Amino acid sequence: MTTPGTDPNSPAFTQEEMDALVDEAHRRGVHVAAHAHGAEGARAAVRAGVDTIEHGTFLDAATIDLLVAEDVVLVPTLSAPYHIVRNADHATDEALQKTHDVYERHLEAFADAVEAGVEIVGGTDAGTPFNYHGANATELSFMAEYGMDPHDALVAMTGRAADVIGLDDAGTLESDSFADFLVAEDDPLEDLGTLRNPETVVKGGEVVAGTSFDRLAE
Repeated sequence: MTTPGTDPNSPAFTQEEMDALVDEAHRRGVHVAAHAHGAEGARAAVRAGVDTIEHGTFLDAATIDLLVAEDVVLVPTLSAPYHIVRNADHATDEALQKTHDVYERHLEAFADAVEAGVEIVGGTDAGTPFNYHGANATELSFMAEYGMDPHDALVAMTGRAADVIGLDDAGTLESDSFADFLVAEDDPLEDLGTLRNPETVVKGGEVVAGTSFDRLAE
């Protein structure tokens, strides 16, 4: 989307190249995430056996069906195009034109994938223009706004995201897990926006930001 002279809908690898890349990565025990905007490239990646598809901007019905059949996870990264469109004055003309052309299609493809039963996990594509690390709560709101149940979106951004990339003992509130969590003032199932301003941030069982446990108990 932001690389000059490229077509987001055009595959970068042949099927044979994808097969070899995924086979070599899996032989070494490495998770394979495919950056795929176009449906043709996404299908090639799924056929090659990737673990996750990032973006899925132009997913069509055939590709969505393949994702479901092969149990491949979609990481929609709805935040990435949103921030470029909302910062038009600072984006290059080419990047802005590409993003405008695909933004609505991306939202439609995401909604279609959710409805079809594609498994979704949360990710933001942080590092793209105006899309900063730590904005996962905004991505959660987008996921719910454009088709996901709020509870499913929360699980997708926490427990399932950790599980999909093989991060043990993370993403859940249970004994022996990493004690990394937020304390919110309101019920996030009623308003996911409350997660953007948590009362307390806990990492490894220690309060690293916000109100202390002692104050919360008062």
